[in-house]
Amino acid sequence: MLAEFDASECELSCDEAWEQATLTETFGAGEAVALPMFRGLQQRAPGTALYNYALGTRLLDRDDGAGIEFVERAIELFDNAAESGFQALRDYH
Repeated sequence: MLAEFDASECELSCDEAWEQATLTETFGAGEAVALPMFRGLQQRAPGTALYNYALGTRLLDRDDGAGIEFVERAIELFDNAAESGFQALRDYH
């Protein structure tokens, strides 16, 4: 008899979850399915500029102003995100 599968023991690392989200967005079910994955990454590692930037820009692309705080947070966390972050904010407004 097979042991019962416990999904909680198979949690992806942040790197694996990032890869899953980007592949889902690009080659899989699309942006709508990938967005919660990006949100989950940001929630798991709120101090990571990449995850804040990724979520923020995707929200802004959907005309969701909630993305502003994530892009601003990415800029605070990583100076090199400033140029592209300010461009994303400018394009949103």
